Amino acid sequence: AAEASAAVREVAKLQKRLLAAQVDARLGWRETQKLHAARMENMAAKLVEYTSREQRLSDELHKCGVQLELERREHARLRGMHAEMWKETTVARRGRYEAELAASTA
Repeated sequence: AAEASAAVREVAKLQKRLLAAQVDARLGWRETQKLHAARMENMAAKLVEYTSREQRLSDELHKCGVQLELERREHARLRGMHAEMWKETTVARRGRYEAELAASTA
């Protein structure tokens, strides 16, 4: 059974090669070369398209990364300002509380 299956595969492979040879003979070597060159040109055009698209997406990703970094820095700056204001407010409150406490005990 395995030998028969292998033989069927071999026959199919040979039939494909025969068909390719017949097509090659019908079209001729030059026509085959023209088709191959056209395929290569088409693939090159797609490659250029993909490369330019990849470059465009890379530029956009870089721009978004820069924007994200700017937003992170601004957020950190605002957090720092908030912490500083919180400290100042706490100190001022403590001072007022102590002053009121001193005034009420006096």
